[in-house]
Amino acid sequence: MVAITKQEQVQALAQLLKPLGFKKTRSTWHRQTFDTIHTINVQGSQWGPEFYLNVGTYLRALGTELTPPENHCHIRARVHPPDSAAAILVQECQEWFEQFGTVASLAAHSKSDSLPIATTGVARQWLGAA
Repeated sequence: MVAITKQEQVQALAQLLKPLGFKKTRSTWHRQTFDTIHTINVQGSQWGPEFYLNVGTYLRALGTELTPPENHCHIRARVHPPDSAAAILVQECQEWFEQFGTVASLAAHSKSDSLPIATTGVARQWLGAA
């Protein structure tokens, strides 16, 4: 089995994410909602040809960025496995955004102490008050 390159994965993802409302800049996609910005990023490994798919939710109430890089998102995670077919990765991203893509769902996760580990402290505080 031949491994897919990062660029091939970016191209495959682009075809699937555009119809879902995502706009692409290099290897990052953004989708605007009323109170959040959904971000998907393909990150190359510094140690070899591997790459990672990172997702994030940016809370508009906590910042002014319109196209935040994934590492500026208030809630973040890595989708596994990164070498899956693009359609499977997009499905995993969609499922992640269903759980962690709205303020209402994030507030519920905050109350049950089940936010992703990569949630900023300011987001945890704000969601606890929201």
